[in-house]
Amino acid sequence: MAFRKLFGHQLALLKHENHYWKVGFWGLVVAGMLHLLFIPLFLFLHVPKLAAINVVSAAMYGYAIFGLGDRTLITHDDTAIGWIVYTELLLHGLAATYYLGCESGFQYYIYLLALLPFFVPNQSFPVYILRFAGIVGASLFIHRYFRIPSAEVDAVYIRALGYVNLAVFLSVASALVYFYTRFESDYRRSLIDRSQKDMLTGLWTRQYFSSFEASWFHNRHTRRTNAGLLIVDIDNFKSVNDRYGHAVGDKVLQQAASAIQALLRPGDLAVRWGGDEFIVFLPDIDERALRGIGHAIVERVRLQIDETTVTCGGALLHAEEGFSELFLHADAALYRAKEEGRNRCLIAEAAETGSSRA
Repeated sequence: MAFRKLFGHQLALLKHENHYWKVGFWGLVVAGMLHLLFIPLFLFLHVPKLAAINVVSAAMYGYAIFGLGDRTLITHDDTAIGWIVYTELLLHGLAATYYLGCESGFQYYIYLLALLPFFVPNQSFPVYILRFAGIVGASLFIHRYFRIPSAEVDAVYIRALGYVNLAVFLSVASALVYFYTRFESDYRRSLIDRSQKDMLTGLWTRQYFSSFEASWFHNRHTRRTNAGLLIVDIDNFKSVNDRYGHAVGDKVLQQAASAIQALLRPGDLAVRWGGDEFIVFLPDIDERALRGIGHAIVERVRLQIDETTVTCGGALLHAEEGFSELFLHADAALYRAKEEGRNRCLIAEAAETGSSRA
């Protein structure tokens, strides 16, 4: 409750963000709180200058959260906050290692800076090399000149700090790599979904089905399975758009897609083929089941969508046929169903497909 009261405005802005921004925000909060805890710790160790430095560090994180947080979340430009974090880690790591020595482990936080350039978008390779070389140089400088603490602190406390800082460093580094790779994976998946899924209906796209169909038919003999195809066309869809507008037409498409998906079996693929036309590819099916699913789609749309019906044509795949022949047979059945009055499903008979091949 206290967190929500303190960070209520930021949490409201974060509500619709992905985990990349949420993790970044809470990372700033945790870092700021750690530096607040360091203040009494360093006073206890009789290093008041480090306590004062941590006051500045906590203030920097506070400014990043409350001063720059809103603009960063609105613009999605985290450059300013990135430089604050970069500067604070570098200066605090140098100061703490200078006073407490390398055994205290505060130099580990400088090592984290070698990872941060990977989180900067559109960074050129020469800039990355320059920043990386700077971190290497600072690390070598620390190990050369800051090995022995300049402050008089009990060695037991310094060793304890070293163990704690090593554990924190490894945890933070692992978390950074994990969340970054997860973010990249989610981003790639979203790009794939956009290219493979129709944004309006959520069905597979025609482009995706083309690659799926090529692979399926290439390996069909190893699968030893039959398949069927249904072509589903919304009746008089143009009149729906003309009479009610495209918003209502889009809603009808979504409802029709939902009705089709609700009747699919595991492994079936529903595709928005174009405009108001859908196809359903059904592996491992016989004529009776294909006919049943086709009639169920027609009936479900008729009952669930006001003033809307669909016409469906289907066909079974026969030996040595490819997808183009299967589609032609289903399309011929669809055309015949429309001639017979629409709002129905017809499946091409084996004799018809045989005569078509002839």
